[in-house]
Amino acid sequence: VGRPEFSLWHAGRRDDNQAVVAAITDITIAGYDQPAFLHLPADLCADILDKILPLAQFLTDLPRKILIDDRFQILQRQIVQFRLDLIRGKDYEVAMATVKHTPKAASEYLEKLLKSAAANAENNHNMDKNNLYVAECYVCPGPIMKRIMPRAQGRAYRILKRTSHVTVVLKEKE
Repeated sequence: VGRPEFSLWHAGRRDDNQAVVAAITDITIAGYDQPAFLHLPADLCADILDKILPLAQFLTDLPRKILIDDRFQILQRQIVQFRLDLIRGKDYEVAMATVKHTPKAASEYLEKLLKSAAANAENNHNMDKNNLYVAECYVCPGPIMKRIMPRAQGRAYRILKRTSHVTVVLKEKE
């Protein structure tokens, strides 16, 4: 029995290092048909596989993480930051309980964000929901929407509707 077939991503005209990294990130067992892949028998690329398989094994051993980035939410950055400080570094279940029982404006939004991240981890990446924890979470200010409120004698007051970009990263425990 020969070696199994591998599908390597066609790297195009790049230098050797980039081509090897592109090939490593997309090694799959043959039978995974996508038009972006070039299917090659393993005996044609045995020397390439011998060089990149140890690196591919190293890449698969890295801790997996799920990054959820939600942008342009009409929430002030500071309000969200206070809630994120409560859940940073905690287990998923503890973070969900903390957010659920914190009666503040951003809590409902963060609860939806955490549920979405956990669902992605469980369904798309085969991660165990019970082993997840909040590895990183941060918020950055987004654009400010400027509105006006008509006032007496033809004046206008400005209303600033601040937005935020919220990022939550869930990882599996080792």
